[in-house]
Amino acid sequence: MSERSIKLDYIRVLACLMIVTCHYFLFSNLNSGIGRNLAGIGNVVFFMLSALLYGSRFHDTMCGDADNPKYESIIFIIGKFLKLGSVLWPFLIVLVGLYIIYDVKFSWFNVGLNFAFLGYLGKLPGNGHLWFLTVLLACYVEYVILRHIQVQKQWLSWFLLIGMCFIMLLLELVGIPGNAFAILGLYGFVFLQANWLTYLSKSLRLWQAAIGIVSLIVLLWLDYNGLYEKSRILFFLLHDFGGLILVIMCYRYMPEKNNHVVSLLNSLGFEIYIVHHTLCAGPFVWVAQLTQYHIINYAILIISSLVLACILHLIAKKLYQYFSALLKSKS
Repeated sequence: MSERSIKLDYIRVLACLMIVTCHYFLFSNLNSGIGRNLAGIGNVVFFMLSALLYGSRFHDTMCGDADNPKYESIIFIIGKFLKLGSVLWPFLIVLVGLYIIYDVKFSWFNVGLNFAFLGYLGKLPGNGHLWFLTVLLACYVEYVILRHIQVQKQWLSWFLLIGMCFIMLLLELVGIPGNAFAILGLYGFVFLQANWLTYLSKSLRLWQAAIGIVSLIVLLWLDYNGLYEKSRILFFLLHDFGGLILVIMCYRYMPEKNNHVVSLLNSLGFEIYIVHHTLCAGPFVWVAQLTQYHIINYAILIISSLVLACILHLIAKKLYQYFSALLKSKS
């Protein structure tokens, strides 16, 4: 494995742990501010890692010069759709079954939206986290478009960043959730500026890292004191850039030696993200409130998420192999 891949594995596992911990904080009523802080930064880290990885590969291999870019792009999107769906669809089938068994009220229309990766537009009880998949697929589409645009990348990256943040601002002012656009802008910026950001990270001085750490601590303090309730716009903007700051710092200081535990957790990261939220939020199980001891509840959450993630990973692997074989036969 390359040094870059190993470092990104460590950061991805850290982000996954932040997401699981954030939902424990939210649904155990420990502190919603800290929970939102971990969620806001952790989610953005996932997106930034994807942008940084694809951006670095793009600049290294100049893969935008494919013989048939349109065909390659279609195959890429279909492949991502099927790979994510191999995890999501079995989970949703089991989830709907549990809704019916436990007589949980839900919308079949929203179920359909989530099957189509449109959970951002329709939440399911106890599983509002599936909005992530809508934005993730949108980021993949943005990546496909950007890799083939023949314009000056420096200008385009800043235009995307500022323009998308402005769209988010307008939407939030009229009461429409708009952080997805800010994430898309930041994703495009990181993808196009991947080499510069990597250089920035590797040349990071200790005093610069200290400023980054202080900034993240200040952001945590603001969240603890209710930043989300006071200003959603400021909350989203600060956490979007807070996630980028964390990625830059972690890429500088994360170990370069491969670790088997980290590799295993990294391979299960997406499945852990999918299954853990239901364990915290219910509506038929509340691990976060199982006992009066938070350390026990948290340990149960981690262990149960790992077990369920392993099962889902095995199912998804077989399903994706079937889809891949079918896709190859059609192509």
